[in-house]
Amino acid sequence: MIGALPQLAMSTLGVPASHAPRKLIERAAAEGFRAVLLDTARPGIRPRDLDRSARRGLASLLRRLELTLAGAELWIPPEHFASPEHCDRAVAAAQGAIDLLAELSGLIAADRTLTLTLPAQGAEEAADAISGVALRAEVGIACPDRSAGGGEQRPPLGVCLDPMLLERRGEDAIAVLTGLTRPPQAARWSYRGSRRAQSPDPLAYASALSVVGFSGAVALDLRDAPDPDHDAQPALAAWRRADPFSD
Repeated sequence: MIGALPQLAMSTLGVPASHAPRKLIERAAAEGFRAVLLDTARPGIRPRDLDRSARRGLASLLRRLELTLAGAELWIPPEHFASPEHCDRAVAAAQGAIDLLAELSGLIAADRTLTLTLPAQGAEEAADAISGVALRAEVGIACPDRSAGGGEQRPPLGVCLDPMLLERRGEDAIAVLTGLTRPPQAARWSYRGSRRAQSPDPLAYASALSVVGFSGAVALDLRDAPDPDHDAQPALAAWRRADPFSD
């Protein structure tokens, strides 16, 4: 039996960088989202941009707007984790994102999951360093590249189900999802605009996530949308139309 379908969380990824993070969060609440996902590579949300007072202020804003935190994401080119030139900086950014998420999780309701891409090979030391910090902070790491068998599954490393990435590889997201041995740690959905069919279909996708036991919010990815600046609300409407029991 299918349980409650997962809600859609507004991700700050893909929205023009000219928008201040606070305004984006306020707009997400005004458009009807009940959860947000923070892009920790975005200016104004990067861990180094937020001192303790600013972090408390961010948590207070989310609480006031009655938004939950659906986790965080950090999109660094995966090859940086395997590059002697970039590895230390990439690992430090990941550790900073973990610390930020752990701190915010102590202040507000939050999904303690960080989404980032680690290469399946060549970055073992980086993965071990990130995993150690994540385990101590009780933060999960969700990796989109691992949904197609690209890497060993061991806590805190898990799967982020990313249909857009799978489609580009010629794979079907729902088939991959139902073939996983455990629920994904995170999931994404890319909105293509009102004039194009959504892939995967939101009802089929949300239902499949519910069946396999996924309990988080699905991150709305606007990078494939024709107008990322204005497509968040139409995307939410399309998602909710697929669920007759949504609010």
